[in-house]
Amino acid sequence: MKLRLEYFSILLVTLVGACSSPKIDTYVPNSVTIIFDHYNPPKFKTPGIGSFHIPMPKVSFVDSAGVYHTYTPDTLRDTLVIGCPNDFIEFALSYRDHEYIYYPLLQGDTVCVTTDSLDYPLLKSKHHPERNRIYNMNYQLRQGRTHLNLEAGTCLGSSFLTIAQNIKMIREQNWTEFLPDYCPLDSLQSMYAAYRKAYTDTIQDFLQEGLITQAMYERYRFRLRLKDHETHRMLEDTSYYRKIEPDLTEEQTYYPTFRELIEYYAVAIGQHITVVTTSHGGYADFRTMFDEIASKKFGPRAKRCLLGDCLREICKDYGVDDMNAYLDKYLQITGDSTLHDELVRQYRLDIDAGQLVLKDLQGTETTFADIKELFKGKVLYVDFWASWCGPCRAEMEPAIRLREKYAGKDVVFVYLSYNDEEEKWRKACEEEGLSSLPTCYFIQNSKNSEMLRQIELSSIPRYLVFDKKGNLVERNAPRPSSNEIVQRLNKYLK
Repeated sequence: MKLRLEYFSILLVTLVGACSSPKIDTYVPNSVTIIFDHYNPPKFKTPGIGSFHIPMPKVSFVDSAGVYHTYTPDTLRDTLVIGCPNDFIEFALSYRDHEYIYYPLLQGDTVCVTTDSLDYPLLKSKHHPERNRIYNMNYQLRQGRTHLNLEAGTCLGSSFLTIAQNIKMIREQNWTEFLPDYCPLDSLQSMYAAYRKAYTDTIQDFLQEGLITQAMYERYRFRLRLKDHETHRMLEDTSYYRKIEPDLTEEQTYYPTFRELIEYYAVAIGQHITVVTTSHGGYADFRTMFDEIASKKFGPRAKRCLLGDCLREICKDYGVDDMNAYLDKYLQITGDSTLHDELVRQYRLDIDAGQLVLKDLQGTETTFADIKELFKGKVLYVDFWASWCGPCRAEMEPAIRLREKYAGKDVVFVYLSYNDEEEKWRKACEEEGLSSLPTCYFIQNSKNSEMLRQIELSSIPRYLVFDKKGNLVERNAPRPSSNEIVQRLNKYLK
């Protein structure tokens, strides 16, 4: 189960990038200034088999207009100034792409962000050193209450939970050699219980000492509820999503914690929804999830966020008919034409479905019909692949040998990236030695191309052969690693 949090905008934020010595020595009213000093935590890996995680934005916050922002600081030195009309803002930093730490940064403060030896964020106030105790509260609470330097709550809400639940089998099968970083479930739960008590006692002390306001205290309490949801949503029954729903309020949409909360909600609600198989694997049916959320009584901002995330997943994993149906539903329910139009442009639903529209590595747009015309008189071997497709990429090395075999002959090798992300496609092209080929293309309208419907492209890798007259003569051609492909290509060369 996954949920992509992709709400980017550039409003009411001043970014001053890569400054070697930012001169910020004066009090800046109605804002908070954050200075990043060599803040570039690496991705998380365990000492054993490692751990995979969906990349998280390094920095996130919600501005005074209620717009969610993500930001990646320069790795050496960077400064971010955020409007702060109230007493404080909630500011989020990710730790090694695996967990978020939320900070209440007080109005008018200037805060420097560095890391410790384990790359955990450390904050230091420039004007009010007494606030460092507040800013680094979580850093102190973690001491002695983490597993592999991740909070026990994080482990209970991730793949570590599966390992913890199967400790007995792991030991019986003698897999501890491959899983040296396991931790029993009761130990994780005990660590979280100790963390939770220390957290509660600490914020109560802060309030009594007058270090935080009642509003800040309530934010701390909400963050603890967020941690509770993280630790329980995968351990309890499939109705747990109902316990999250009361927290999905309009007020919470003005804090970055809301984005994490709706991810937990999506995972929880997805547990009782039928799983379907798509081109990217098996996931909860986001169409069913969309319809169920649409029927619930959430506030307009909360519902727009929840349905927007479902809509992005539908557009990523389903065909053009489903896309158009749910784009229309989303627009009718929310009135949000911005996301609707963005997805129409992203998946090129506004262009001629009769053409397969392509873009090369230089950004030049063309069509497959143009390619066939350009190479008329030659045999075309077409490879549908994607950066995320393991079997596709396993064929890239045999493909190099195949291209070498037909160098100087009338065979053209065409590579078409299907249902992919452009940045990942470009990176994969470099890694697979395709960057120097003039016939490597990114399909821009994978969802609505009539050609892809006609060839019934539902899975990849997939290979086609067109003869010298441009006729499709092999709808399911052999792979580059197959012994048959040379025989087939030679047949059409003759």
